[in-house]
Amino acid sequence: MVNEKDIQLALDDLKSQEDINFTATAKKYNLDRTTLMRRFKGKTTSYQASRSVHQKLLTDAQEEVLLQHISDLSDRGMPPTPQIL
Repeated sequence: MVNEKDIQLALDDLKSQEDINFTATAKKYNLDRTTLMRRFKGKTTSYQASRSVHQKLLTDAQEEVLLQHISDLSDRGMPPTPQIL
């Protein structure tokens, strides 16, 4: 598996280059040139980012409502349980 830290360092390096050189940068950070190029152009994302997008069950609004409900329950001294939620 590719080290996300190395990819980020390589992407930062590419952004600072006047003449972008994917081959040299990939060799410098021991990365696949194609992977680096795709990430730089935004065609792919990190494994963690793509996984979190596809596994999200609630919208941001639904998540906010749920958090507010949990907070309200806690304020009333009722610990939230899976049955209540």
